Amino acid sequence: MLFNSFQYWIFFLIVAALFYSVPFRIGKFLLLGASYIFYMWWDPRFIVLILTSTVVDYYLGILLETASGRRKKFLLIVSLVVNLGILGFFKYYDFFAGSLARLLHVSESSVVLQIILPVGVSFYTFASLSYTIDVYWGKMKAVRNFVDYALFIAFFPHLIAGPIIRARQFISQIQYWRRPAAIMVQGGIILVRRSIRRRVRWIFHRSGGAPGLAGCVVGLSRHYLPGVFRFFWLHRYRSWLRQTARL
Repeated sequence: MLFNSFQYWIFFLIVAALFYSVPFRIGKFLLLGASYIFYMWWDPRFIVLILTSTVVDYYLGILLETASGRRKKFLLIVSLVVNLGILGFFKYYDFFAGSLARLLHVSESSVVLQIILPVGVSFYTFASLSYTIDVYWGKMKAVRNFVDYALFIAFFPHLIAGPIIRARQFISQIQYWRRPAAIMVQGGIILVRRSIRRRVRWIFHRSGGAPGLAGCVVGLSRHYLPGVFRFFWLHRYRSWLRQTARL
């Protein structure tokens, strides 16, 4: 489910409507469930990875808060090994295994696993690590509410495209959440609409000024489709996501 797809906006509107229709203590479970559904939409198998990272660092954070000396360092090392081990295996195993096989004149097919890189693994890995590191250095207290921490890791507007957020910033917003004023919600809607208009104007400009829908079609047909996708990703993509998170 891409953020710039029709499916995403239907999904987002349903989640937003349900969230604002229930008390916040229930809304947290709703957001967490929606975030896991969003992540599993791509490949349900990889939900195990995000759950592993979440559970491990949740308990390590609690242990880190009361530990000291070598034990405290050991717990941080465990967090680093688990998270970077997951990230390193899925991102670099095939590369290093293939390189070593060629060096030793061994068949690559016998060692390369053709591993699929889980979407968003870098973002939630470093987000989770930022939490344990902050607890280690005493910059924040360990989170005792598992749902709060799990939502920090899995919150769908930033789950697969970032940006990486600090735990102490996100968790405090959950713990002291207040229903936003109407003007704040309106501001989020306006910013989303503005982002959409910018994309439409960009396509229109690339089409050479052809009017209306025809202009958009012409623009896309002139080999600009890859450019459109790059534009989504590189220019205003993340700002669009921040506005949905704001809502």
